[in-house]
Amino acid sequence: MQILNFIGRGSAFNTQEGNTSSYIKQEKNMLLLDCGENIFTRIMEKGLMENIKNMYVLITHLHPDHVGSLGTLIFYCYYIKKIKVNLIYEKEYELVKMLQLQGAANFLYNIRKAEETEGLESLDILQLKPFKMEHASEIDSFGYHIEFKDNKKVFYAGDTNNLRTELIEKLESCYYDQFYVDTCLADYPGNTHLSLNRICSLISKEYRSKVFCMHLDCHELIEKAKEEGFNVVEVL
Repeated sequence: MQILNFIGRGSAFNTQEGNTSSYIKQEKNMLLLDCGENIFTRIMEKGLMENIKNMYVLITHLHPDHVGSLGTLIFYCYYIKKIKVNLIYEKEYELVKMLQLQGAANFLYNIRKAEETEGLESLDILQLKPFKMEHASEIDSFGYHIEFKDNKKVFYAGDTNNLRTELIEKLESCYYDQFYVDTCLADYPGNTHLSLNRICSLISKEYRSKVFCMHLDCHELIEKAKEEGFNVVEVL
């Protein structure tokens, strides 16, 4: 069973699956991982904002399919819900600049780094730790280690085209209970995402049951990933 709940699981151009985004919700508290172009719409359709008093958004990077409706979520929370979104991102200046260009002044939200976990105990989160990932040369991208109070540990890769040795070693040592990774069927030199062929070469079959593929680029990938022993995230 997935530890994280998914709103969408598609890549930027796989619009049928929706932008990849997940969340953790308990009572009046919610942590959202990324907020792409169609995610605010899906949040509203699913009624996820009902009764929310504390909203956190953990951001992997600033490509539109990961932050495209973030400004709308900030406006909605501030003017309708009467709360400030708590943004979590390692590159504060870049995020603030992007939001300023959208007219979202910094008094509308709070912003901090991942390791500042105050308030996240309401979601049973004990620790957040950022990992710099290899994605696109023109933009920083981060994955996150998430540790819960029940000692379960998750790694959420965000967008990447590679996995560092230390992460694979932790997966193979059973350090992580679940490992969520960007996976695509497309495989070509210079790909900014992690192809299924590449992930198969990195992760041995005996460890693939803990790996959940997300950010899918096509429907054909789903069955092929499962045939190789991986899980594919389900949108609930």
